[in-house]
Amino acid sequence: MGHVGSKCLRAITAVCPDILPQQQIKLPHGFVAAQPRGGLSENLPLRRGALDEHALSLRSTRASVGRTARRAVRTCERFSDGSKTLASKTSLATSVNHNPTCGLTSAIHALFCAIMCARPKRAPFAISTTARVLGYLRESKDYVSGQRISEELGLSRVAIWKHIKTLQAQGCRIDACRHCGYRLMGAPDMPTEEAVAAQLRTEALGRPLLFFREVDSTNHQLSMRAMNAPEGLALVADHQTAGRGRMGRAWFSPAGANVYLSILLRPQVNLAQIATLPLVVGCAVARAVGKLAADIPVRIKWPNDLHVNGRKLGGILCEMVAEMDRVQHVVVGIGLNTNLRRSHLPAAIARNATSLAIETRHTFSRAEVVAELLNQFEPAYQLWCAEGLKPFLPEIAALDLLKGNAMRIDQAGNRVVEGIAAGIHEDGTLLLRQADGSNISVCSGDSHVLKDCH
Repeated sequence: MGHVGSKCLRAITAVCPDILPQQQIKLPHGFVAAQPRGGLSENLPLRRGALDEHALSLRSTRASVGRTARRAVRTCERFSDGSKTLASKTSLATSVNHNPTCGLTSAIHALFCAIMCARPKRAPFAISTTARVLGYLRESKDYVSGQRISEELGLSRVAIWKHIKTLQAQGCRIDACRHCGYRLMGAPDMPTEEAVAAQLRTEALGRPLLFFREVDSTNHQLSMRAMNAPEGLALVADHQTAGRGRMGRAWFSPAGANVYLSILLRPQVNLAQIATLPLVVGCAVARAVGKLAADIPVRIKWPNDLHVNGRKLGGILCEMVAEMDRVQHVVVGIGLNTNLRRSHLPAAIARNATSLAIETRHTFSRAEVVAELLNQFEPAYQLWCAEGLKPFLPEIAALDLLKGNAMRIDQAGNRVVEGIAAGIHEDGTLLLRQADGSNISVCSGDSHVLKDCH
């Protein structure tokens, strides 16, 4: 860390008693800021006495502090995303031009907020070379020479050989023939970064992608990494030990069978619009399943379930972190039963659950499923950010499992609402037609079909 960053950090640490030095956030170009207990506050507790002592120990004058603050703020502004003003150089200069103690207090306060809020510009994501080699082998139906691969990808023959060894270590069956080259004979059913990236067509979603063999919950693990992560970061696991759905319910998450995917989003939309996001995700999942298995009639069960022939195929869990007036980030979790067999289902859900494999009697590549989910969701997400739910209403109406059915909605506080499902409103609420012909809007709850009124 440079002189400016270290000097500012020492000053901030001295005047903010709640700062924990061990909880540090790495920022662009060497800046490191400690995170206060309980998160950021607009009015940080500054101890004037400690500030005076530290100002003397650093031999700081008004001018030098002003220069330090202005240099740091310019650096933060240079590497911020430009979405909002981090700190005003004019306000810093004005505060420093008053008495030294108050000026220094305001300068460090503003500087601390500037550093903590600084966000780096998103760097273009490059697919790993190993993933490129795997993608090339996937596209080649026969043997392909190492020389041809090296020419196409701009790599040396030795580098190609090393990437082949990496893929073999990951479980890919690659036949190497001295005079013919390499041929992909098979790959493990693991949605690794290399396997997914080779089939991605997205610009941001899934770039980068993290794969773990086992986690407690993909949503939880991604939330822990969300602070400085780029939008589009995806996290996939082979197995969840504490998978969960809405209201903290357990989600059956065996290894080697299903897709457990979480995606980090930073939508610049109002808070009310976030409630409609699960429906957009549902549309994207239905599109992806349609690409993978056109004969499967996926339906959306409001608010966040996916059904096929009356059985649950998957679910969506969206978790938001927000301030009073803006969304910090949303983690979108998708659980999709993929290669789960009927014999693997616990008795408690055996009658109500299904999978792609059960419905089609085929086995699916989970890497292909993850890639298709991301490929379908990205354009849907971009459209939703720009125009909200309205463009999706015809598609949602066609996929709506509940419309026309007598419903009971169980809500918090033991409140129960009943009526005939009359569709989904533009704000994402479920419309229930009452006996007098009027409609009421339901924004949340567990939906239960009482009888089919078609």
